[in-house]
Amino acid sequence: MVRQKHLLLLIWKFTEFCTFEWFYPGRMKTIEERKSILDKDIFRLVNHGWRVAHRSETKCLLVKRRKPNGCMLTVLLLLFILPGIIYLLIDRGRSTLKVEVTEEGNIKYFPTGLSQFEQRELTWY
Repeated sequence: MVRQKHLLLLIWKFTEFCTFEWFYPGRMKTIEERKSILDKDIFRLVNHGWRVAHRSETKCLLVKRRKPNGCMLTVLLLLFILPGIIYLLIDRGRSTLKVEVTEEGNIKYFPTGLSQFEQRELTWY
């Protein structure tokens, strides 16, 4: 009798487990669900210094200004003051990040101008 109750409870828990959305990974998301996923990711990235340049329902282009190389700036400022100041003003650069939410609800990043460490850092925060 007790084993039957445990078995029934186990079956009930398994059927409850199977009804969760994440159990079916191949299910296509609606545009509203994909837009919600993108909103959450944009909010996270904007809090870490990225700026939205362009946005559609399932894609977004983010931009971030890069800082000049501190070591090179120090050497140029110590040895040649004028080239150091010019380097500081000119070599800012920018990094871009294209974020796309696939039909399955997965987020894909397409970075340009980022080091491998910065690319891995995108998924950390």
